[in-house]
Amino acid sequence: MVVFLMAIWERKCSPFVQFQFFASGVGRCISPLLVNLFVTPRTSRYFRNDTTSVISFWNESALLTLSNGTVSPIRENEVPMKSDVKYVFVIIGAYLGVIALLFCGIGIKLRTVHAVKQVSITPDNDGPKIPTWTQMSNKLYRIKMLIFVFLIYFTNAGVLITMSELVTTFAIQGLHWTKDHGTVIASVYGGAGTLSCILGVFATKILSLSQINLIKILTTVLSMIIMVAFVQLHASVLWLTVLVAGLSHGGLSATIYSWFQTNVMQVTGIVASISAIGGSLSAMSVPLLTATLMENVDFMYFAYMLLGNMVMVGVVAICIYVDYKKHTNRQL
Repeated sequence: MVVFLMAIWERKCSPFVQFQFFASGVGRCISPLLVNLFVTPRTSRYFRNDTTSVISFWNESALLTLSNGTVSPIRENEVPMKSDVKYVFVIIGAYLGVIALLFCGIGIKLRTVHAVKQVSITPDNDGPKIPTWTQMSNKLYRIKMLIFVFLIYFTNAGVLITMSELVTTFAIQGLHWTKDHGTVIASVYGGAGTLSCILGVFATKILSLSQINLIKILTTVLSMIIMVAFVQLHASVLWLTVLVAGLSHGGLSATIYSWFQTNVMQVTGIVASISAIGGSLSAMSVPLLTATLMENVDFMYFAYMLLGNMVMVGVVAICIYVDYKKHTNRQL
């Protein structure tokens, strides 16, 4: 979807990409609520007296009677059954099918699919058309940019997935929070990231993409430094740093995509694939390494890994910008 939006709006794609990431975040929040509608509770009751013990289930007709000499109060136990959750996948599949048909209709009606594949280098009101990766004349420059795309999405996904998946474990096992508070802190990060995307829609109208990326990276790095230094002193430090990190880091992937699309090359084909590969490899490796270090060495490696990955995001971003400016100056 990101590729489709960029192919249509090109240099004007930034607010649309931000809104797409916001919509994805809303979907992640709604999905658990949708699943809960299809979860059937199963309640069991235990009746005991001085002569018999009767166990009955609301959805079973059989009764079991045992001899017992103890007296116990009535107890209830509710066990969730997910036998109907399969219908969620049917609904989601049907929804995606309708969306796919709508896009297919748009492609046939407006020839959008054909237009996406066409690349023109003739100038227009927004400047020259953005070249694809294969149309870039400097082979060394385009290879370096591909490597940078891989690295920045690898490190960025490492921060995103590690924070989302392990912050609850860190809070409960490392800081000895309750399970309820540990779950809420993960929701705070997800909600802040979603809110950040919708704020990014308006930010792109005021600031340049380079300025937005700089603010997001510096703010996130600062929040990680505060976490490393002070998280063990007071619980409010984790609440604050997670909230700030969610607001600053949320939508960073969207602005990176938009910056590449606007300044370097079209984020289609091999470029989009490389970014997806980098993010996927990071999602499989970085959280696993972090969890291993937390369990076997020290729970603070959660904060150390977040800070290290975020610093690497900043280093790669600087390298990208410096190389881009050098290439631009040589073209003049």
